Amino acid sequence: MNVTVKQIRIFIEVARHLSFAAAAKHMHLSQPAISLAIQNLEQHVGGKLFDRNTRHLELTPEGQLFYPTASALLNQWSDALEDVNNLFTLQRGKLNMAVMPSFASNDLAEIVARYHQQYPNINLAIDNIVMDQAIDKVRKGRCELAVIFAGQNMQGVNFTPLFSDQFSLIYASSFQSAIQHIGKGGDLAALLSLPMIAMDKDSSVRRWVDDVIDDYNVQPKIVAEVNQLETLGRFVAKGMGVGIVPNLCRAQMQSFEVNMHPLGDTFLSKEVGIVTPVDHCLSRAGEAMVDVLKAHYKVS
Repeated sequence: MNVTVKQIRIFIEVARHLSFAAAAKHMHLSQPAISLAIQNLEQHVGGKLFDRNTRHLELTPEGQLFYPTASALLNQWSDALEDVNNLFTLQRGKLNMAVMPSFASNDLAEIVARYHQQYPNINLAIDNIVMDQAIDKVRKGRCELAVIFAGQNMQGVNFTPLFSDQFSLIYASSFQSAIQHIGKGGDLAALLSLPMIAMDKDSSVRRWVDDVIDDYNVQPKIVAEVNQLETLGRFVAKGMGVGIVPNLCRAQMQSFEVNMHPLGDTFLSKEVGIVTPVDHCLSRAGEAMVDVLKAHYKVS
């Protein structure tokens, strides 16, 4: 049955005014167009909805029963259009995203605050998870996007770089004299001779640091392994050893009152960016978050 929304609207206006002429004037249509629409509607539903004579127009019993149903259908249609318009205009909606812990503990709050200021009616659900899990969630559609370091296994996702991050040595003041001779990009062997707090071997940061260490054919003196950068920073703050962390963690590490010694891009440099799926588009809420991230890091 090929009944159009326009036909329903015309039926309701004619039923409300009980006049083809009044309905035509209200809808800015010609009276013949109104009459034709009602005729086509009646053909589709299988009978007359209006009783017409030379003196007056009134609804048939079937038309009287159909009128409240048609009104409800039109209201539902209008509500549905308003709902989807609110999604497109960011007046409502939800965004599921994932971020790696180093990003969550540092830049995320400022970015979310900016996003919320622009789009206060969008509900954000943010997972603070490791990189491999974040990629997997985007790939499986459980998160629209993620902010992580560029990884090795990026099949099924796109990666949009935001900035390149280098790494730094962090240390407590008790290690100041021990590292004062290690310049930027300097003697890595001397650095590795110090007691070291390291991320566990499942961590991407640990794998990257180990790859650099292997190139120098040295054995680090690891005194503790942890699975969170925050824990690493707190151990270093207690003077247990030095650590190597992304510069992205600067604000978090400085809150622990540890010192940071940049190692430079010759030591280790990794891109941080946005992971999105390759097989479907983002929602408007997701597109808006990408725009906010790009604006924050001045990416065109």
